[in-house]
Amino acid sequence: MLPSVPKASQSRAEAPAAAPVGGRKTSASGAARQAAETLFDLLMAYKKRMLVVSREFGLTLQQAAALRNLDPGKGMPMNALAEALSCDAANVTAVVDKLEARGLVRRAASHDRRVRLLETTSAGAELRERILARMREPTPWINALEPEEQRVLRDLLRKGVSRADSRVGDS
Repeated sequence: MLPSVPKASQSRAEAPAAAPVGGRKTSASGAARQAAETLFDLLMAYKKRMLVVSREFGLTLQQAAALRNLDPGKGMPMNALAEALSCDAANVTAVVDKLEARGLVRRAASHDRRVRLLETTSAGAELRERILARMREPTPWINALEPEEQRVLRDLLRKGVSRADSRVGDS
């Protein structure tokens, strides 16, 4: 059994199952809506955890997210990082400037001279792995589940992720 849902979700769970969204009706069942609301609450709690972990490594949440999105050994254009972080290029420039000042990333030339690629340094790649390892540690509420419940949760989350990847624009 999953841990109890925060009270905010419980009151929202009573909302009608087919409320208009963006001018269209949804066909979500009550259970589907409650699952979405609970997942949202978990994501907000996880965001707080990511903030704590980022600070443990002396980074802002945005800097940690930038490092996570930069694949060691591969360059990434600034505009692609901005898109991955859902922000504009000016914000990414400020984030990258701070990471570059710490020796975690560098700007590199690309085959297109108009485009600068971002690359992790060896220190940046190592820090990225340490941050990802910390973020991937099970949360206390996952550890509190029975092993079989953990397997069921894992399988359901994997199934959701695989379906989400195939329907990115459909939500």
